[in-house]
Amino acid sequence: MPDVAGMNDAHKQEMAESLLLHTVMFGAFAEARKEDPNSRAEFGQGLQQGTASLGLDLGKVDLTNQGFAVKK
Repeated sequence: MPDVAGMNDAHKQEMAESLLLHTVMFGAFAEARKEDPNSRAEFGQGLQQGTASLGLDLGKVDLTNQGFAVKK
């Protein structure tokens, strides 16, 4: 994950805006693919690759009812 402590405010704002845009786009794509298992798998791979470019490794976490949890 990126070291936000070393970022200036403008860079933090840019990262926040990028994450917000990605979240909206991923939500729309996920909704469009929710009924097709093959499309969902492809979407998941794309999501993991896209977030990796932002410094986030979704392969290391699980989404639980309590939120994200680091995989054991």
